[in-house]
Amino acid sequence: MDEYFFPNPFGIFDVDPDFAAFFFASAASLRLSMTDIGLVYERRLIKSSGVLGRVHRLSLVATIKRHSLSVRKAVSAAAILAASIACGGPAIIDPGPTQSVEYYFAGTDATGALHVHVRWVQSKHNLTLLSPCVPQDQCDIYAFNGTGVTELGLTQPPFVVNLASGSGTLADPGITFTVTTVNGKTFTFTGTVATSGTQVQMTGTLSGPTHPASQLVLDRQP
Repeated sequence: MDEYFFPNPFGIFDVDPDFAAFFFASAASLRLSMTDIGLVYERRLIKSSGVLGRVHRLSLVATIKRHSLSVRKAVSAAAILAASIACGGPAIIDPGPTQSVEYYFAGTDATGALHVHVRWVQSKHNLTLLSPCVPQDQCDIYAFNGTGVTELGLTQPPFVVNLASGSGTLADPGITFTVTTVNGKTFTFTGTVATSGTQVQMTGTLSGPTHPASQLVLDRQP
Protein backbone atom coordinates (compact mmCIF):
# COMPACT_ATOMS: atom_id res chain seq x y z
CA MET A 1 0.00 0.00 0.00
CA ASP A 2 1.34 3.45 -0.94
CA GLU A 3 2.24 5.94 1.74
CA TYR A 4 2.56 9.72 1.74
CA PHE A 5 5.21 11.20 3.98
CA PHE A 6 4.92 14.65 5.50
CA PRO A 7 8.12 16.67 5.02
CA ASN A 8 8.37 17.66 8.67
CA PRO A 9 8.92 14.88 11.22
CA PHE A 10 7.52 15.06 14.72
CA GLY A 11 11.05 14.81 16.06
CA ILE A 12 14.32 12.91 16.21
CA PHE A 13 15.66 11.46 19.43
CA ASP A 14 19.00 9.84 20.31
CA VAL A 15 18.29 6.87 22.58
CA ASP A 16 20.15 3.85 23.86
CA PRO A 17 19.77 0.51 21.99
CA ASP A 18 17.30 -1.10 24.42
CA PHE A 19 15.03 1.96 24.47
CA ALA A 20 15.11 2.15 20.68
CA ALA A 21 14.21 -1.50 20.35
CA PHE A 22 11.23 -1.01 22.66
CA PHE A 23 9.83 1.83 20.53
CA PHE A 24 10.51 0.00 17.29
CA ALA A 25 8.61 -3.08 18.50
CA SER A 26 5.67 -0.94 19.68
CA ALA A 27 5.27 0.90 16.37
CA ALA A 28 3.13 -1.87 14.87
CA SER A 29 0.39 -1.36 17.43
CA LEU A 30 0.45 2.44 17.33
CA ARG A 31 -2.39 3.68 15.15
CA LEU A 32 -4.58 6.74 14.94
CA SER A 33 -8.08 6.79 13.43
CA MET A 34 -7.02 8.72 10.34
CA THR A 35 -3.23 9.00 10.57
CA ASP A 36 -0.50 6.42 11.01
CA ILE A 37 2.70 7.25 12.85
CA GLY A 38 5.77 5.74 11.23
CA LEU A 39 8.95 5.04 13.18
CA VAL A 40 12.26 5.09 11.35
CA TYR A 41 15.08 3.38 13.21
CA GLU A 42 18.66 3.73 12.14
CA ARG A 43 22.06 2.88 13.51
CA ARG A 44 25.11 4.89 12.67
CA LEU A 45 28.79 4.51 13.44
CA ILE A 46 30.33 7.68 14.74
CA LYS A 47 33.77 8.62 15.91
CA SER A 48 34.08 10.95 18.87
CA SER A 49 37.31 11.82 20.66
CA GLY A 50 39.04 9.01 18.81
CA VAL A 51 36.58 6.39 20.05
CA LEU A 52 34.49 4.48 17.57
CA GLY A 53 30.94 4.06 18.84
CA ARG A 54 27.41 3.33 17.69
CA VAL A 55 24.40 5.70 17.87
CA HIS A 56 20.87 4.42 17.76
CA ARG A 57 18.58 7.08 16.33
CA LEU A 58 14.77 6.95 16.39
CA SER A 59 12.73 9.22 14.11
CA LEU A 60 8.93 9.74 14.24
CA VAL A 61 7.38 10.54 10.87
CA ALA A 62 3.66 11.15 10.20
CA THR A 63 2.20 9.18 7.29
CA ILE A 64 -1.27 9.00 5.80
CA LYS A 65 -2.34 5.92 3.89
CA ARG A 66 -3.95 6.40 0.51
CA HIS A 67 -7.25 5.00 1.77
CA SER A 68 -7.08 7.40 4.71
CA LEU A 69 -6.97 10.37 2.33
CA SER A 70 -10.12 9.12 0.61
CA VAL A 71 -11.89 8.62 3.91
CA ARG A 72 -10.88 12.05 5.11
CA LYS A 73 -12.25 13.66 1.94
CA ALA A 74 -15.53 11.78 2.34
CA VAL A 75 -15.85 12.79 5.99
CA SER A 76 -15.12 16.44 5.16
CA ALA A 77 -17.76 16.47 2.42
CA ALA A 78 -20.33 14.85 4.71
CA ALA A 79 -19.59 17.38 7.45
CA ILE A 80 -20.08 20.30 5.07
CA LEU A 81 -23.35 18.83 3.77
CA ALA A 82 -24.66 18.20 7.30
CA ALA A 83 -23.80 21.72 8.38
CA SER A 84 -25.57 23.19 5.36
CA ILE A 85 -28.72 21.16 6.02
CA ALA A 86 -28.74 21.93 9.74
CA CYS A 87 -28.22 25.67 9.24
CA GLY A 88 -30.67 25.97 6.38
CA GLY A 89 -28.22 27.90 4.22
CA PRO A 90 -26.64 31.32 4.76
CA ALA A 91 -27.95 33.34 7.68
CA ILE A 92 -30.28 36.20 6.77
CA ILE A 93 -29.78 39.42 8.71
CA ASP A 94 -33.01 41.17 9.67
CA PRO A 95 -32.55 44.92 9.07
CA GLY A 96 -35.63 45.70 11.17
CA PRO A 97 -38.85 47.48 10.18
CA THR A 98 -38.84 50.60 8.03
CA GLN A 99 -41.51 52.24 10.19
CA SER A 100 -41.44 53.32 13.82
CA VAL A 101 -44.26 53.42 16.35
CA GLU A 102 -42.14 54.65 19.25
CA TYR A 103 -44.60 57.44 19.96
CA TYR A 104 -47.67 58.36 21.95
CA PHE A 105 -50.90 57.27 20.25
CA ALA A 106 -54.55 57.98 21.02
CA GLY A 107 -57.92 57.07 19.51
CA THR A 108 -61.56 56.19 20.18
CA ASP A 109 -63.06 52.88 19.03
CA ALA A 110 -65.95 52.80 16.56
CA THR A 111 -68.57 52.11 19.26
CA GLY A 112 -67.58 55.27 21.14
CA ALA A 113 -67.19 53.27 24.36
CA LEU A 114 -63.41 53.28 24.83
CA HIS A 115 -60.77 55.94 24.30
CA VAL A 116 -57.23 54.46 24.28
CA HIS A 117 -53.91 56.13 25.09
CA VAL A 118 -50.74 54.11 24.56
CA ARG A 119 -47.04 54.91 24.27
CA TRP A 120 -44.55 52.37 22.91
CA VAL A 121 -40.86 51.69 23.23
CA GLN A 122 -39.60 49.90 20.10
CA SER A 123 -36.63 47.55 19.62
CA LYS A 124 -36.74 46.51 15.94
CA HIS A 125 -39.95 44.43 15.73
CA ASN A 126 -40.57 44.23 19.49
CA LEU A 127 -42.81 46.67 21.33
CA THR A 128 -43.12 47.29 25.07
CA LEU A 129 -45.23 49.80 26.94
CA LEU A 130 -43.25 52.78 28.23
CA SER A 131 -42.51 52.08 31.89
CA PRO A 132 -42.81 54.12 33.95
CA CYS A 133 -45.23 55.93 31.72
CA VAL A 134 -44.70 59.66 32.28
CA PRO A 135 -47.03 61.42 32.03
CA GLN A 136 -49.35 58.61 33.09
CA ASP A 137 -52.14 59.96 30.89
CA GLN A 138 -50.26 58.55 27.87
CA CYS A 139 -50.89 54.98 29.07
CA ASP A 140 -54.55 54.52 30.00
CA ILE A 141 -58.07 53.83 28.72
CA TYR A 142 -61.08 56.12 29.24
CA ALA A 143 -64.73 55.05 29.34
CA PHE A 144 -66.68 57.42 27.08
CA ASN A 145 -70.13 56.00 27.86
CA GLY A 146 -71.94 53.59 30.14
CA THR A 147 -70.89 50.59 28.06
CA GLY A 148 -67.26 51.60 28.41
CA VAL A 149 -67.63 51.93 32.17
CA THR A 150 -68.91 48.35 32.33
CA GLU A 151 -66.24 46.99 29.97
CA LEU A 152 -63.47 48.57 32.06
CA GLY A 153 -64.96 47.27 35.31
CA LEU A 154 -65.32 50.76 36.80
CA THR A 155 -67.92 51.73 39.41
CA GLN A 156 -67.31 55.42 40.06
CA PRO A 157 -65.58 58.44 38.55
CA PRO A 158 -63.03 59.13 37.26
CA PHE A 159 -63.93 56.75 34.48
CA VAL A 160 -60.37 56.00 33.44
CA VAL A 161 -58.03 53.13 34.24
CA ASN A 162 -54.24 53.08 33.91
CA LEU A 163 -52.34 50.49 31.91
CA ALA A 164 -50.09 48.19 33.94
CA SER A 165 -48.26 46.52 31.03
CA GLY A 166 -48.22 46.10 27.29
CA SER A 167 -46.27 44.34 24.55
CA GLY A 168 -46.53 43.73 20.84
CA THR A 169 -44.93 42.99 17.50
CA LEU A 170 -44.48 45.26 14.51
CA ALA A 171 -44.37 43.05 11.39
CA ASP A 172 -44.37 46.22 9.25
CA PRO A 173 -46.89 47.10 8.14
CA GLY A 174 -48.76 44.59 10.30
CA ILE A 175 -48.96 45.20 14.03
CA THR A 176 -50.40 43.33 17.01
CA PHE A 177 -50.29 44.26 20.69
CA THR A 178 -51.94 43.61 24.00
CA VAL A 179 -52.34 45.94 26.96
CA THR A 180 -53.48 45.07 30.47
CA THR A 181 -55.04 47.52 32.88
CA VAL A 182 -54.18 47.80 36.56
CA ASN A 183 -57.46 46.05 37.38
CA GLY A 184 -56.64 43.06 35.16
CA LYS A 185 -58.52 43.78 31.93
CA THR A 186 -56.54 42.72 28.83
CA PHE A 187 -57.26 44.24 25.42
CA THR A 188 -55.85 43.10 22.08
CA PHE A 189 -55.27 45.21 18.97
CA THR A 190 -54.57 43.84 15.48
CA GLY A 191 -54.02 46.06 12.47
CA THR A 192 -51.59 47.85 10.17
CA VAL A 193 -49.35 50.90 10.38
CA ALA A 194 -49.15 53.69 7.80
CA THR A 195 -46.62 56.52 7.86
CA SER A 196 -46.75 59.75 5.90
CA GLY A 197 -44.11 62.25 6.91
CA THR A 198 -44.53 62.85 10.64
CA GLN A 199 -48.04 61.37 10.65
CA VAL A 200 -48.23 57.78 11.86
CA GLN A 201 -51.53 55.93 12.08
CA MET A 202 -52.57 52.47 13.27
CA THR A 203 -55.81 51.09 11.87
CA GLY A 204 -57.29 47.82 13.12
CA THR A 205 -59.62 46.15 15.59
CA LEU A 206 -59.71 46.22 19.39
CA SER A 207 -61.19 43.45 21.52
CA GLY A 208 -61.39 42.84 25.27
CA PRO A 209 -62.89 40.52 27.88
CA THR A 210 -66.40 41.92 27.40
CA HIS A 211 -65.66 44.30 24.54
CA PRO A 212 -66.54 42.80 21.13
CA ALA A 213 -64.09 43.46 18.30
CA SER A 214 -64.53 46.98 17.02
CA GLN A 215 -62.58 49.25 14.72
CA LEU A 216 -59.95 51.46 16.34
CA VAL A 217 -57.80 54.12 14.71
CA LEU A 218 -54.82 55.31 16.74
CA ASP A 219 -53.02 58.46 15.63
CA ARG A 220 -49.59 59.64 16.67
CA GLN A 221 -49.89 62.55 19.05
CA PRO A 222 -47.63 65.62 19.14
